[in-house]
Amino acid sequence: MVENGKTRCPCQFVPTTPLPELQTKRSVEIEGRRSHVVQMLIGWVILVPLSFFVARFYKETFSKVFFLQEFWWYTIHVLCLLTTLMGGIYALKVKRSLGPEYEIVWTDATTVHIYFGYGLMGTFIAHLLFGSFRAYDVDMRMIQMSLHWGFGWLEYAVANVVILSAMAIPSGILNCISLVIYIVFLVVQLAFTVGMEMHMRNVDKELNLSPPRSYLPTPVMRIFHKDAPHSYFRMVILGIFFFVCVAFYTAIHLTMDFGSEFSCFQPS
Repeated sequence: MVENGKTRCPCQFVPTTPLPELQTKRSVEIEGRRSHVVQMLIGWVILVPLSFFVARFYKETFSKVFFLQEFWWYTIHVLCLLTTLMGGIYALKVKRSLGPEYEIVWTDATTVHIYFGYGLMGTFIAHLLFGSFRAYDVDMRMIQMSLHWGFGWLEYAVANVVILSAMAIPSGILNCISLVIYIVFLVVQLAFTVGMEMHMRNVDKELNLSPPRSYLPTPVMRIFHKDAPHSYFRMVILGIFFFVCVAFYTAIHLTMDFGSEFSCFQPS
């Protein structure tokens, strides 16, 4: 006999179960965690590196070409960053619990990944705000440019901490193979950046700029009245850089399917 309020019913007690719409299938939960990883990798392996690359090296390449009523490099820069932000917000809302067998284990890597991830989103928004609103006062404008540049590099450093920590989360999607590929990607990206920095300085020597350009975020002398030499060469490098980013994303994505089921530094 089970008492239900003031009424006794001759039925055996049966534990309640969640409503069907509140029950999450295991396959859906797995896809939720995978979607989280995929969204972040697309943003930080393809879109953000491409955004930084064009903003740094392509202001004086086909400078009379406009896209959506803005300089083409600026449109790409903004669209890549905004897409990454929207994808990141979506990724934070994706359910990442895989049930009792794969429940979250609060290790140091998990703590770093979660809290640095939220810090990353805050830094990202600050970076976009400082880049979107520029003061008319020259001194204040230079300060805003420096903050935009500084927050941009800070967010990318934090993003690398978040991604690397994800590869050490117990029963995570990424693993040691993912870690090796990502480190190689960072080295290749650095090689592209150093090469383009050298190219930019060589071009400036050909132009014999007076006064010479400052390569720090402020002040940066821009030449919009004509293109700098070797524009086609830089466009070829941009195409190669984009496909290299896509190739590394694909390689990391494949480790999610064919890599070890254990995360990096987690004993099997």
